[in-house]
Amino acid sequence: MLPGHRFRNRAKILWSYLRRTDRVPALPVEYIVETTAKCNLYCPMCPRETHPQPKQDMSAEIFERPGRRRRHVAEHMMLIGLGEPFLDPAIFERIEYCERHGIATLLSTNGVLLDEENAAKLLDSRLQHITLSFDGASKETFEHYRKGARFERVRDNFVRFARLKKERGSRLQIVVADGAHAR
Repeated sequence: MLPGHRFRNRAKILWSYLRRTDRVPALPVEYIVETTAKCNLYCPMCPRETHPQPKQDMSAEIFERPGRRRRHVAEHMMLIGLGEPFLDPAIFERIEYCERHGIATLLSTNGVLLDEENAAKLLDSRLQHITLSFDGASKETFEHYRKGARFERVRDNFVRFARLKKERGSRLQIVVADGAHAR
């Protein structure tokens, strides 16, 4: 069962839906937060290529704002966007911050930086969901859409991550998706 504030917030959402009202007197339960605008790849289908972004990380103060103000009702924090989360030097602290506030976390990665160390840190964290973006079933297709990534390296990173998850008995949910659906 949801804690009191979250239950009341969800009840307001449900009641508004059932009454088909135009105004919902509740707060969002899910937040999408791009903690970094940095990426290690060039992908021709990515909006970053046509709409350049400043290559910066989100400050701790801005990141923590929803947690401070909405921690009683926030249920999910999706740490995704057009940047690669492993380029955010504070990504593991951000996951831990959400956990401390009872907020489930999700992130999406292109897999290049999902080495053994980062895999272990993720599995030691309380991350609940990860999307592994993998564009292309062949080396040629993958490397065409993920310029700067090596097919074998990313494949091996994903396979090792899944194996480590199984060995540890982790309940982390893994989804493998093509980039068009993942980020």
